[in-house]
Formats: sequence, C-alpha cells, structure tokens
Amino acid sequence: MGSELRPVEQLDQLLSRHPGYPLFRWNTIHGIDYPADDLPEPVRIRDLLDQIEKGNHKSALHKDARKHVYKAMISDIELGYGIPITIDCILHKETQRRR
Repeated sequence: MGSELRPVEQLDQLLSRHPGYPLFRWNTIHGIDYPADDLPEPVRIRDLLDQIEKGNHKSALHKDARKHVYKAMISDIELGYGIPITIDCILHKETQRRR
C-alpha cells in the first residue's frame, strides 16, 4: 500500500519560490498546534445532544445515497479512520459520566 504523504523535499523544487512555502514547509515537518480551551461540561453535553437531535446530513439519508454512504463508512472503519458507535452507547456513557 502506498503512502499518502510524500517526502517534503519532493515539493521543494515545485514550491520553493512561493512566498508562503517556508512556513508551509516548516508546518508540514513540525506540525501545527491549535490550542483550544476545554468546553465547559454543560456546553459539551448540550452540543452533543444537539448533534444527536440533528442527525445525519439529509443527503446521507436519501434512499439513493445509502449504498454510497455505507461504502464510505465501511472504508473509513476498515482504514481505522472511523469507529462505529451507536447513539444508545453515547447516551449510556453520558449517563455513567454524570453519576
């Protein structure tokens, strides 16, 4: 299986004259830190419940889209990008956290 990321040196000849390339190159090698504060627990719970209530994007629920959505979900799971978790599991976990 091939790598999704190539050595950054392969970009040097192509992009080295771009004014933003030095920063892009540094970020690519060292990564980017996005500091963020933790959400207060009531806000986190509200956001979680709002997302559950909202559900999937309406286009994902269309009968013709189901096979494509299913295929993409299975691919994400097999590649380790996604973990299927039921809503019941999430709500049960939240109930356990609050005890």
